[in-house]
Amino acid sequence: MPYSISINYEKRNNRKKVRPVGSGHKVQSTPTQTGASNKETVESNEKGSQFQNAYKANKELLQHLLRQGVTLSCLSGYVRGSCSEQHTYLKAIFCNKEYCPNCGETGSLIHQRRIARWIPKVMQMKDFSYLVVTVPYECRVKFEDKKELNKFRTRLKQKLIEMGFKRGLMRWHWFGDCRKCEGAGCSACKQTGAGTTFNPHLNIFIEQGYLPKPEFNAYTLEMKKFLAGYYKRNFNIVIEDPKLLNVKSLYRTKTELRMHDLKYVTRATFRIYDKKYAELYKNFRFSQTWGTWEDAEGKSTDELVTIESGCCPACLHNDGLLSRIKWGNEGTYFNVTIDRGTARSDTGGQEGEIKKKYVPKLIRRRDLQLDGKN
Repeated sequence: MPYSISINYEKRNNRKKVRPVGSGHKVQSTPTQTGASNKETVESNEKGSQFQNAYKANKELLQHLLRQGVTLSCLSGYVRGSCSEQHTYLKAIFCNKEYCPNCGETGSLIHQRRIARWIPKVMQMKDFSYLVVTVPYECRVKFEDKKELNKFRTRLKQKLIEMGFKRGLMRWHWFGDCRKCEGAGCSACKQTGAGTTFNPHLNIFIEQGYLPKPEFNAYTLEMKKFLAGYYKRNFNIVIEDPKLLNVKSLYRTKTELRMHDLKYVTRATFRIYDKKYAELYKNFRFSQTWGTWEDAEGKSTDELVTIESGCCPACLHNDGLLSRIKWGNEGTYFNVTIDRGTARSDTGGQEGEIKKKYVPKLIRRRDLQLDGKN
């Protein structure tokens, strides 16, 4: 909101739980390059359409509910920020857990923030390829460890740099789709569309253009040799069948396809609570970027992207000024007085960590008087 904000508080004990429609659908739509070819083909895919429709519907529903004054059950407060022109912003603080019914939903506020942080980098890439490296079944138990997850990601990043990819973005996905509904949402997966079988795979965006078939085969062969050597050296596991060294590459030319991949990769996949994996991923950084990127400040017309890059959209869009937002100058945590309470959850009471959240008093949208500059 590019405005200064004056706030009135109103206590509200009856907090509403938001349940958007649709859920995480696995995307294999859009032009793809796989196997022995990386040529982009134009063909629609039902799952891709489902994912895009779910994202759009959930985002619109969430915006509608927020305009009605509904707040999310995992909201714990706000951080206050302002620019040199005294435009003031409140940044909501959520639990940010993938298995949270709010934060984990496709199109959630957290999902939108992840997209906003990566958009400037994705749009800087002259060429764009989407690489997926899936850990073989025989090795997955070894990846139930933070150190191994970090080690594998770091070594793979180093390998890509050695191959000439000086910058890129990567993010872990932990689970695939529900086998019963194939991502559409059913009672077995609590309408999330998510599976419960541990299937770690690393999604990577790199700057690589179209490769003729011989060069593409050589590229995938080099990646598979690296993976086979890594598993043998570190786990003493020999994988002889190249098909089990699952490497998939997707080449993109159209902007809308880049955006499609960006939304898909930044979605949550750990949608159904499991205590073991919840402990594993605690304080673990799912996403990582490397290389040198141009400064994105002031280069986007999207308000959320501008805020996530650290700039004030009011100054930029209205006056053409590049003014940075300073968060939490006086009283780092803008504390909406916290009352002890129980957040509502429709997840069968399994998410104990969420059920015991402190419930803040509500700042409703109609209590935010959007009156321009003070």
